Amino acid sequence: MRAVKKLKNGHAAGCGDIPPELLKCALPHVSQALHLLFQRVWRSGRVPAEWKDGLSVKGQGTKE
Repeated sequence: MRAVKKLKNGHAAGCGDIPPELLKCALPHVSQALHLLFQRVWRSGRVPAEWKDGLSVKGQGTKE
């Protein structure tokens, strides 16, 4: 939830075509759905093929 709240409005949607404003508007539902999805992936040990070609972007304040 913290990560979604930090997203800046008015920025282009990411590779999923979901604008930050939509994620923020639906935050309780989005966070719950993502949590369940990540738990399922973690428990199964199987990462969806689409995620393997994902784009990682270093956020502000990230330490190396």
